[in-house]
Amino acid sequence: MKSLYWFTQDLRLTDNPAFSQVIEASDEIHCIVIQHQADENKMGACKRAFLQQSIDSLSQTLAQQGITLQHLPLATMGNTHSPAVAMAQAINQYCQLHDIDALHVSAQAGSYERDALGAVKVVVTEHFNQTLWAEHELPFALNELPPTFSKARKFWEQSDRPMNLLHSDALKQSHDATLRALASMAEPVPNAQFSGGEQAGLEHLASYFQGGSASFYKQTRNALDGWTQSTKFSPWLALGCISPRQVMVALRQYENEKGANDSTYWIFFELLWREYFFWYARRHRDKLFVKNGLNGEPAYQAKDDPIALKRWQQGQTDFPLVNACMKQLNQTGYMSNRGRQLVASCLVNELQLDWRLGAEYFEQQLIDYDVASNWGNWQYLGGVGADPRGLRRFDQDKQQRQYDPYGEFIKRWQGYVN
Repeated sequence: MKSLYWFTQDLRLTDNPAFSQVIEASDEIHCIVIQHQADENKMGACKRAFLQQSIDSLSQTLAQQGITLQHLPLATMGNTHSPAVAMAQAINQYCQLHDIDALHVSAQAGSYERDALGAVKVVVTEHFNQTLWAEHELPFALNELPPTFSKARKFWEQSDRPMNLLHSDALKQSHDATLRALASMAEPVPNAQFSGGEQAGLEHLASYFQGGSASFYKQTRNALDGWTQSTKFSPWLALGCISPRQVMVALRQYENEKGANDSTYWIFFELLWREYFFWYARRHRDKLFVKNGLNGEPAYQAKDDPIALKRWQQGQTDFPLVNACMKQLNQTGYMSNRGRQLVASCLVNELQLDWRLGAEYFEQQLIDYDVASNWGNWQYLGGVGADPRGLRRFDQDKQQRQYDPYGEFIKRWQGYVN
């Protein structure tokens, strides 16, 4: 059998059982990545560099196994072709040219990718290798996904079936390759920067849990800056350079050695948020991108003000902390979770712009862009998503007093506008 493996948000070989299974079951395997030329032209420089580093890393690892990673460029095909149609055509042409029998791919959260898979003419198998659980392991049917994260979390934590898979012993038995990889980095050198690729992701994972930062995560996670104040796993998770299960392996090992507390639990809690948004996107498909979200009407009346949008993007608003966060994003491709909430609240509440404009800009700039988490969080802040309280508003002055009382972050990122 000739198989095609489409790498998407799983740019790694460690803890990629789907790829291992395909290798064993296939007489010949082809590997591809699809690169969207139009999308990459819009990307911020940091995001584009991190993505390319991650793809190059995967290409080098595959080459060591005698496999060439093929790049399928996706050129603009005109207004009559959607991205889904373009992707399906590119895959179908490749399959026809190389007599491919089956396509294997990581299960997708994005509706474009899922629509494309529906139009592929060979047998398609989706593998759940970017989530903590496969769909059949969930304690609820996907069409019965709880409407809020809190309810979903209770289902997960109170259900033996999925939680048993995340116990330390179970993880050791099924993820020994990750343990070996982490053990080989017994003394990793901390590197306070984002470098794309599986090796860089594993090195950062080992380095973070080597220190004691995990034991204080809950107290430091809202910091606006600082390398060890939060885990910084998200860029590698977004591209699948590391998996959430690998994070759980390292987390459980840390808890066994140094003790579990509220902070180590909160790292798991954040993984659950990521998990929820993946299934949220799978469940609601195109509703993830519409103005009204899951509601019948928008939560506020949005203005059409391109000048205000530009000022927000460039960090030129009336709010110094928002400006500093946006300049940090533009220069590094990254922003803290607290910063993301503040700038989103500003765009929605102070500027009254369409929340989707913020989501689109984050999509272009964030090195840890993930379709489900990004658009799900923006819906959340825009009052049309998985939040029963509706529209959320942060007091910008209060937030500045609480998180940057001496203005150090604002000065560092030049948030004051003359």
